[in-house]
Amino acid sequence: MYVVGAALVNCRPTPPPTRPILPGAELSTPFRPTIQYLGFELEWAFVFTILTYVKLNFGKLYSVSGMTKWLHRNNFCCKKPDAVPAKANAQAQKAFVKDYEHLSKNAKNKGLIYFSDSFHPQYQTRLACGWILRGTRKSIATTARQTRLNFIGAVSLDGHTIIHTEVERVNAQTIKSFLKSLRKRYTPEKEIHVIWDNAAYHKSKDVQSYAKDSNIKLHYLPPYSPNLNPIERLWKMMHEAVTYNRYYEKFVDFREASLDFFKRIGRRKALLRKRITDKFQIIDAPMFAS
Repeated sequence: MYVVGAALVNCRPTPPPTRPILPGAELSTPFRPTIQYLGFELEWAFVFTILTYVKLNFGKLYSVSGMTKWLHRNNFCCKKPDAVPAKANAQAQKAFVKDYEHLSKNAKNKGLIYFSDSFHPQYQTRLACGWILRGTRKSIATTARQTRLNFIGAVSLDGHTIIHTEVERVNAQTIKSFLKSLRKRYTPEKEIHVIWDNAAYHKSKDVQSYAKDSNIKLHYLPPYSPNLNPIERLWKMMHEAVTYNRYYEKFVDFREASLDFFKRIGRRKALLRKRITDKFQIIDAPMFAS
């Protein structure tokens, strides 16, 4: 059992030699070079697939419970991998962060920086983990409807000011109207910087022309980089408060709960300062990994 265990542990960082020698025994079957470490390869999604691998390659038999205990003893746990945009580029993200730090430093006392995005919460119950008494099952009603709300929002990390508007649909016209409402909050001399993604309506000629004439500077995130937009954390907070493990019998109730969240969240400055920051996490997709 020790030999099998050592073989599995040692295969995590890098594939060992074709015929590895371990203390006390020689493993006659070569490692499969595709294995990087157990638990994050699709083929290891279930314990019984690990049992099959161990039986075929080492001639050792384990029960499901025995292998599960071995995995726990050797610091393995069953969890989902982190979802990463397929084309996320770490170098482009690092370049953006550097430019943002320069912008943030120079904008103090001269202008304001807003992170902006659109948001489309669906009229559906989102199931989320929670503490439930062991041995019991918790059931929550769900809907099968695809009706959704549409919001355009922006957050400034200087004071954590939140601006939002509900729209019938998000397009260049409603984006331009949102910028107009943002512009009206400040004197024309106050320079406003808006950072958002590369959606087509953010880059429309009408939107860019209005921004240029209204002392609004538009900045675009690297493609596939929602991790660089702090407003995404506000959307997550909204889901936690409104949709996680919550069922609404009527769509109007869901809409009222969503609007109430935006009405109240601006008052919770301490929570906003804690949850919505510019401490960015750089992510990289395998296709860009070195």
